[in-house]
Amino acid sequence: MKFSQNGTTIIESIVVMMIVVVWVIGMYNIFVKSQHISTSTSNRVQAIAMAREWIEALTNIRDTNWLLYGVNNQKCWHTMNYNGNCITAASWATMIATGSYILYQNPSSNRWYLSWVTVIDDNYSTGTYRNDFRVNLEMVGGSNFYTQSGGTNFSPLFTREIKISYLDSFSPPQQMKVEALVRWSDSARSWWNYEVKFDTILTNWKK
Repeated sequence: MKFSQNGTTIIESIVVMMIVVVWVIGMYNIFVKSQHISTSTSNRVQAIAMAREWIEALTNIRDTNWLLYGVNNQKCWHTMNYNGNCITAASWATMIATGSYILYQNPSSNRWYLSWVTVIDDNYSTGTYRNDFRVNLEMVGGSNFYTQSGGTNFSPLFTREIKISYLDSFSPPQQMKVEALVRWSDSARSWWNYEVKFDTILTNWKK
């Protein structure tokens, strides 16, 4: 029996081409996945910075209240947005209440401020949540800050929610729990969002 040399050469060429195509597709998939992982890692670094910044900002708010209203640390350490009425008013009238907030910085005073937000749906996939807690970049004092009062949009869309609660039954309370929750979505996980959560307990140890 005789075999065609030309036919064998064609079959060998097809096999080689198939191997090359499979290899190229495999390498492309690896490249795409590595790009997704790199993007996701970069986004996670940003999210961690956002969450950490918020914890530091709440600590700064407490410390600033100590400096401004040291005559009544017991009532003023957790006052909302530097309300001087905390010195004489009932603590519930001026304190940072339990709930969810966004954070921004006043460019004239460089102080951090909180704004209370009613959470309708605690779900990143809803437009309401993303609009209420969206994070932007803002130039303050020559440096970029993550802010939620104007600023410039950037991609991907990050949200940042701060949750305040109190751990003791004193009146006024002397232990504040702060939770910083950052969420986003990127190409590495299109079916669900990512989440970074930091929490700490701020105490009024100057009382």
